[in-house]
Amino acid sequence: MRRSTVVIKGAVTSVVIVALTLTAASPPSQADTGQAALDFLSSTDAATLTAVAGGVDVIEQITYSRATDLSNELYPLVHATVPAGGKVRVHVTVDPDQTNYMSVRRMPGSRLLGAAGQEMLSGSRWATVSMLTTSAARRARAAGATDATAITGITNARVIEDPWVATEPAEIARRMVLPPYTGAQDEGWTTVVTTPQADGTTLISGTINAGVPASDGEDMCVRPFVEIVVGPDGVARSSHWRETCPGKGTREYRTTSTFGPQPIQPPTTPTMPASRALR
Repeated sequence: MRRSTVVIKGAVTSVVIVALTLTAASPPSQADTGQAALDFLSSTDAATLTAVAGGVDVIEQITYSRATDLSNELYPLVHATVPAGGKVRVHVTVDPDQTNYMSVRRMPGSRLLGAAGQEMLSGSRWATVSMLTTSAARRARAAGATDATAITGITNARVIEDPWVATEPAEIARRMVLPPYTGAQDEGWTTVVTTPQADGTTLISGTINAGVPASDGEDMCVRPFVEIVVGPDGVARSSHWRETCPGKGTREYRTTSTFGPQPIQPPTTPTMPASRALR
């Protein structure tokens, strides 16, 4: 369950933040398992969290084996569904000053399902109708907006349904970059192997069984395939994993990330000011 996993990972953030003062572990010279591999995974989590704070652009491709209501499964939250075999592309950009842009699109074709962000000049938020609360969306539609219309000049973040979109875009980005339980590796990952690659990166691979202790046994998803590609600087560059959850089917996630200060995209079009849409 993608959304429940997000909440679980958030619960261990304070532990990870303490580790920010640690230096990145040296890349392994040969394949490692056991404590050495766990230490490298922990170091990767801490180094990646630090890198996200300096700006990040992350793209995640998700494939769903069953028809799925994204409002119950995805961060950032968007009111939309995908059919069996459907794929979405989630794009999140966060600058060091926390200005941000995020979008969810159906693939192939890049049809916009929802987007949100922070306007560079005014600092106020914007979001498509598909990301507003039920009451705010109703008002916007009554004013002539469609689900893909970006409502600009939002000063009351509570009209955006997903509180993470309104307040914690950097945390959304981090949770996209790293697979589940990377910040609680000793209570989550069943096996961990680190393998140096010819291009100077390190491949972390492992498995996560159902009933992870870090989730109090509530997460019954099985993740038999989890991989992270770590750069020479100890920061995660990409990740790939599959999970199968009871009653939910199988999802496959692929992410790629670029770190550092980022240009922030403006609101998607068409737009409508909040003063008109939410009055």
